[in-house]
Amino acid sequence: MAKNDDLFDRLRAAGLRKKLAKPIAKLEGNSKRAGAKGEKLARQAVEDLTTAVDDIERRVLRRNRKRSDAARKAAQTRKRNAAKRRASSKKGAQTRSDVARVRKRGKKRSRR
Repeated sequence: MAKNDDLFDRLRAAGLRKKLAKPIAKLEGNSKRAGAKGEKLARQAVEDLTTAVDDIERRVLRRNRKRSDAARKAAQTRKRNAAKRRASSKKGAQTRSDVARVRKRGKKRSRR
């Protein structure tokens, strides 16, 4: 019974209501009692708690995991594209500089 009490106490401390914590704690370590009904109860509890976590993140913390992942991906893409533009710009500037240098040399020779 001590095992059940420990789980019950942990669930209650985590904020679970007695009505849900008690049956889940009774299921621990007793496969006969668990059965299909007990497993269904446990799965439903996990689903409810997961939904609650998602709601808290979305409403209270104002953070959506999918949205933040998408924003991170977009930022990486912008950074990568900016690096491409910088590299291309440097290459073009170097080419223009080389062409101008060659033209300048050619003009000096023709003046003489």
